[in-house]
Amino acid sequence: VVTNGVEDFWLANEFKAKVLSNDLKFNLLCVGKIDKNKNILTILKVIDVLKAKGYSANLTVVGQVVDEDVYKKIKKSKDTTVLNYLKKEELIEVYRKHDIYIMPSIHETFGRVYAEAMTQGLPVIYSKGQGFDGIFKNGEVGYAVPSHDVNYITECVEKIIQDYQAISKRCIEESKRFDWNLIARQISDFYNSI
Repeated sequence: VVTNGVEDFWLANEFKAKVLSNDLKFNLLCVGKIDKNKNILTILKVIDVLKAKGYSANLTVVGQVVDEDVYKKIKKSKDTTVLNYLKKEELIEVYRKHDIYIMPSIHETFGRVYAEAMTQGLPVIYSKGQGFDGIFKNGEVGYAVPSHDVNYITECVEKIIQDYQAISKRCIEESKRFDWNLIARQISDFYNSI
């Protein structure tokens, strides 16, 4: 399977591998429509479990409000900040201020935002059995998770924290595979081989 790519902007402005200054305090990010499908309410449950284990985790959600009920529940969380849709020039700064990208969508196509996050050194938590799953081995750039398994998702966040710098570095290195020029050559080579 040949993956989708990301805009040149993300690859031309890749960030450096990140280091956590405190293993117990980190910032999570989710970029996408605010609806049931993006499964943000499960992320809030993950934060509750992390807090019970002694972590200090905050979540920033960036996106257009599609489901008012989900939005109202998110706004009630004191650990969550909601930002409206941002242009890529603004969004890149938000990626850089966060530590882990998390979006355990119920259904997902490719999930371009995972690749964007990787260009900024963010390890990613993505949906098992959906678009982004299968591109990388578990633990390489992040983890594929069952959408509603709060405990498993929490364990994956902890695994990322334990190997944060190495995973962040691999995210930068592996994000280069999402270059449309490379993908176009792969598709052309495939057709030429037939």
